[in-house]
Amino acid sequence: MNVQLSGFGVSNAIIFRLDGVEDYTGKYQVNISGLRTVGGQATELSYTVDFYDLSQHFYPGETEKWNLQFSVEKGWSYETRTGTKYFDEENRPYIEKGSTLVPLRLVSESLGLDVEWDPADRVIRISDDKKEIVLKTGSQQVRVNGVETTVSVAPKVVRGVTFVPLRFVSEQLGLSVDFEESSKLVRIEREYVH
Repeated sequence: MNVQLSGFGVSNAIIFRLDGVEDYTGKYQVNISGLRTVGGQATELSYTVDFYDLSQHFYPGETEKWNLQFSVEKGWSYETRTGTKYFDEENRPYIEKGSTLVPLRLVSESLGLDVEWDPADRVIRISDDKKEIVLKTGSQQVRVNGVETTVSVAPKVVRGVTFVPLRFVSEQLGLSVDFEESSKLVRIEREYVH
């Protein structure tokens, strides 16, 4: 085991790393011997440590970046921070009345947003830590943080997949959206400060 005292910018932190262990999340009993107090007396420490994977956690003030990139015309794959993913035949993005509609799951998984789907009422809730968008399939009426507004193209369920208007959702949540007309390439970025 390696012990690092820097704490990656977190004061009073000790970082433990278990060498050669693939998945070390969980609770461990730690015993440290051979220590000396400031007065020179021998001492030991014994306590339980809760280990977690640092790649899945962020420290206060650290920025987490999310991205999504795909071509509407060649919508067979999309790029995210975790690599290339592929659309199924029934869940490819499409353009309707000048709006790009994308599968709801794509928005939540690729951009790290919270999404709730109520199939009984056909209501979709998309949120981050600052805003909530409430949409209903088949309706152009939308609520953003409780304020009524309209969207040019209503969310739809097509072959069991829920599609939402990408630009509207992205811009309402303050995400950076870029559309390259010549290649029909859509790029969306989200930065979240923990």
